[in-house]
Amino acid sequence: MKSDEEEQLRSVALQNAREILAARQRAEQLLLQTKEQLERTTKQLAQSLALTRAALESAPDGIVVTNAAGVITDFNRKYLELWALDDVESRDHHQLLRRISRHFADPEAFLRRIDEIYRSPDPEVTDMLALADGRIFERVSKIQSVDGVDVGRVWSFRDITERVTTQRELNEILEQKVAERTAALQRSEQRFEQLINGIRDCAIYMLDPSGHIVSWNPGAERIKGYTAAEIIGRHFSTFYTEEDRAGGAPARALQVATREGKFEAEVWRVRKDGTAFWANVLIDPIHAEDGTLVGFAKITRDMTERRAMQEQLNQSQKMEAIGHLTGGVAHDFNNLLTVILGNLETIGRHILPDQARVLRALDQANRGAQRAATLTQQLLAFSRRQPLNPKPTDLNRLVSELSELVRRTLHEDIALETVLGGGLWRVDIDANQLESAVLNLVVNARDAMKEGGKLTIETANSYLDRHYASKYSEIAPGQYVLICVTDTGCGMSKEVLSHAFDPFFTTKGIGEGTGLGLSQVFGFVKQSGGHIKLYSEVGEGTTVKIYLPRVHGEVCIEDSESSVPDAKGHPSETILVVEDDDDVRIYSTEALRDLGFTVLEAHDGASALRVLELHPEVMLLFTDVGLPSINGRQLADEARRRWPQLRVLFTSGYARNAIVHQGRLDPGVELLTKPFTRTELAGRIRDVLDAKRAV
Repeated sequence: MKSDEEEQLRSVALQNAREILAARQRAEQLLLQTKEQLERTTKQLAQSLALTRAALESAPDGIVVTNAAGVITDFNRKYLELWALDDVESRDHHQLLRRISRHFADPEAFLRRIDEIYRSPDPEVTDMLALADGRIFERVSKIQSVDGVDVGRVWSFRDITERVTTQRELNEILEQKVAERTAALQRSEQRFEQLINGIRDCAIYMLDPSGHIVSWNPGAERIKGYTAAEIIGRHFSTFYTEEDRAGGAPARALQVATREGKFEAEVWRVRKDGTAFWANVLIDPIHAEDGTLVGFAKITRDMTERRAMQEQLNQSQKMEAIGHLTGGVAHDFNNLLTVILGNLETIGRHILPDQARVLRALDQANRGAQRAATLTQQLLAFSRRQPLNPKPTDLNRLVSELSELVRRTLHEDIALETVLGGGLWRVDIDANQLESAVLNLVVNARDAMKEGGKLTIETANSYLDRHYASKYSEIAPGQYVLICVTDTGCGMSKEVLSHAFDPFFTTKGIGEGTGLGLSQVFGFVKQSGGHIKLYSEVGEGTTVKIYLPRVHGEVCIEDSESSVPDAKGHPSETILVVEDDDDVRIYSTEALRDLGFTVLEAHDGASALRVLELHPEVMLLFTDVGLPSINGRQLADEARRRWPQLRVLFTSGYARNAIVHQGRLDPGVELLTKPFTRTELAGRIRDVLDAKRAV
């Protein structure tokens, strides 16, 4: 029994020994594994520390690490270099900071800032340090935490002196550039303002998006009459007429400018004083960079004078066109009238005195032909195709001599007054045509004073200045002699006034006028280098002013020529008649033969030269100006070159450039205008034959 128990105890002890041995073996193995793991961890930690140190040393910043107690745990060589330290003698961060503070102009301020950073809850603080030697450091203090517990701080310092210096230099350059650009912009704005303010013939101003005026230049003040203080803030519709405002024109203008990018028109606008002017208007929208409408630029030009000049030009062109037409018609009529009047005169010489009925018919025919001739002359006067023979003339003397005829023309209930200017200048004018023009004005004045009135004829010296002359393209500034005809009649409306000089325009009843009176005056004055101006208001009468250029230098006033009796010729006096119109040529040659001359004829210039070659006895060449091939002037020049003693008398239905320039006969030219009678033909032929040739 005892032995069994012992055996059992021995067995248990053995089992325990084996378990203890196994446990020891396991503990030794675990210890060995732990040792190996510790060695590996230590090696890894050493490697990590080596890498961390290497990274710390290779960093461009100076770095120092402190724990939560402010003890320095690590730093790099760059840190020592930045602060000029050989080594960190004390691990107390605050002691080290006192050594570093000597680099600052205010060490205490530096240390106070450190305390502020330590107390700051911010995980990261960045600021700039300005050292006493001029260097600038960037400082970053960053809290390090482990499992949410602050274990210390990492302080890094970077020398940014070069960067800051460069930045400062760049900032200075930038500031300089900004200053230069600002100054340039100011100069540009000043120049622009000077430009806008210097423009006097344009109104230039700005509108806000609603159309209210926000700027105003001197040109706008001059054109529209408002000062800047009076108009800024008011709506631009102020310048519109009542009708345009009522019709919504201002709003439409802004809408068109906004929609189409521009509004432009020529319209009537109103000044401050209420007067209207014709304006060229331009409105441009102004947008911001984002496309928002910020306002409008408005430009207005006063086109009133230009419009008036354009209307005058249009009128002048219209009159010129009508003049060409009427001149051509008058030329053909003069040829016909030459034949008609000449043959009526021939018939009259052969009618017996007892043929009363035939004589009455002949007289009526003559009166009708003479009226046609007068009408033709009026057409020529209007078209400026009548040949003028101007001579120095005393207008006072002409008006005085004409006064009696004027009195006989007027009705008894019309008073005549002549006001003659003293020291009146002379004019170079065709006196006969001027008398006709004045009589036309007198007749018009008489017809306008149905209930009687007063007619005044005045003369005076006058000066047309550059401002006045600039309104009329055909006027040169200078000295003129004025003849003025004024009546107290019914006057003319603006509509009638605008057509007063048009040919065939008349307000008289049928058969009471041709409508060529004022047209004739207009054409004669223009052809004479003068100017005519018409003033009239309904119920206030009419004034016609004729300005004729003054003649400078000494002039000789010629007496009026007396009429000459019907001249005769002699068979020894040979005349060559050159005329392309057969009827006129036949009438002329027969009339001259009846007068006793020997007559040869030709239908053109070439045949005329051949006749002269065969008949050197020809004493006078009577030629039409308007011939086919070579004209009458060219024929005369060639004939005189060959036969220097040959006399020449021209004839023409209207003024041609060959012998008339600027409405005046060329010097030395003798002219018989069509239509002419036998008596007029005889007198002019006799005059030319008997005249002494100029040497």
